[in-house]
Amino acid sequence: SCILTIKNWDETCHIDFYGYINDCNDDTEEQIRKAFIDKDKSIQLTLINSEEKSTSYPPEVSSARIISLSKCRNKCLDIFLESGRIDSCNAVAWIDSDYLFDIGLAAKLIPKVISGDADAISGYSMHGDIPRLFEQKDLYDKWATRESDFDHWWACRPYENLPEIVKVSCTFNGFFVFNPKFFNEANIFSENGMLGAMGHSGFDVDWASIFVRGKKIGLRKVFMDKTVFAFWFKNPSNVGKFW
Repeated sequence: SCILTIKNWDETCHIDFYGYINDCNDDTEEQIRKAFIDKDKSIQLTLINSEEKSTSYPPEVSSARIISLSKCRNKCLDIFLESGRIDSCNAVAWIDSDYLFDIGLAAKLIPKVISGDADAISGYSMHGDIPRLFEQKDLYDKWATRESDFDHWWACRPYENLPEIVKVSCTFNGFFVFNPKFFNEANIFSENGMLGAMGHSGFDVDWASIFVRGKKIGLRKVFMDKTVFAFWFKNPSNVGKFW
């Protein structure tokens, strides 16, 4: 749904969708293809179906999960980079499929990267269907967001105490926009996570590792815009009930 939302925002944009199917033996692939073909035949759809189970649901925070997710993401990236399309891109948006957002999010974040004001910028992810956390504006993606290289996760400052634009060391939050150089020159998710990318042993979130590599080539303008919301739903059936 998030891909079709972008398409509806700008009918002239070209969309290539790369999906990694997690060890499915049901009709997931058929349903994805049907959804895209029925909605818009101009979207280029590439699906990778792996026999290796990449993660579990609900997800477990473990070294095995980081290794599997890194492999999945790197396979999708390899196909994307081999297509050569990134050479003509001014910005790249990475979107998790289980997030919902207002279309104004794309309109607000993408120009910041194209103008050079940011090398990467995310919105602010919230728990979409947990009333207590929603009311607190609790950040969902604490694990991948950190204010310094040495944080293990977000420092959890209250939302009202944050500036509108927050300078961070790493961010994802379900929807963010990259300078294409991140993929051309720093495009490997580390199977050892952030600590592996920094030359140490141990495991940490794989998203952080790509920012470590980016900083080594001068991509240091990384921000989170707290006024741009993305909503993560613990239970997909709650979509529409709470947002």
